[in-house]
Amino acid sequence: MADSAGMHDVIVIGGGPAGSTTASYLAMAGFDVALFERERFPREHVGESLLPFCHGLFEELGVLDQMKQHFVRKPGVRFVTADGKHFTTWCFDRVIDDESYLSFQVARAEFDQLLLRNSSRLGVSVHEETKVVDAEFVDPGDESHGVTVTVEAADGSTRDYRARFLLDASGRSTFMGTRMRERKANPDLDRTALWTHYGNVELKGGLEEGISVIVYLGGDKKGWAWVFPLGVDRVTVGFVTDNAYIRTRKKELEDQHGADWKLALMEGEVHSS
Repeated sequence: MADSAGMHDVIVIGGGPAGSTTASYLAMAGFDVALFERERFPREHVGESLLPFCHGLFEELGVLDQMKQHFVRKPGVRFVTADGKHFTTWCFDRVIDDESYLSFQVARAEFDQLLLRNSSRLGVSVHEETKVVDAEFVDPGDESHGVTVTVEAADGSTRDYRARFLLDASGRSTFMGTRMRERKANPDLDRTALWTHYGNVELKGGLEEGISVIVYLGGDKKGWAWVFPLGVDRVTVGFVTDNAYIRTRKKELEDQHGADWKLALMEGEVHSS
């Protein structure tokens, strides 16, 4: 039997950047917000390169100074053809004339934790290692309209929370979309990313200390490879490609590399890019 808790204005599912940022803005606007994240932060995640438009958000959230202290600054992006013969470099200062032209390359484990801790600082009731397992909505015509959310803690115990509104920021889990059977795959986005971090990397200096490098992968791969710096000697490296291509390569690589076939595939693609 689930224990019950009081009424919140908004319940947010998911503590990633979308969930924590939304919860923070709502808290700053005076709303009572509870956020539930199924994992314990810090946790690794893909998606480490940010764009300049985020600068204003970080300033409003009160984390800009921390961002400047902890993460590599990103002045632009370089796009390279698959054969390496042609490239073009886009520097943000050519079109942005204030300090926001310097964006950030972030280690997601640190970045996501920074934003989630900031939500707590702003008054959000943050619950980690707490998985949302059910959500029941009351008819809007009822005086007690809203939503009852059932969560499960790490020890297996459950508890109910009430709110006027529910915001699903569960990302790829698509909690509400799956529950309501409205999740639909986009055939044009049938891709997967494989990635890792490398240490003891020597950077060249200048733009190379912060710029993103993206290599186009043509043919049936339908994707791209990337190299982004995350520190003085640390880079993130990976590639995105069509799932049909991954399935084909998996059959070839499993016989040679067993459970390490993903690493073999990623390193092979990156070295050939």
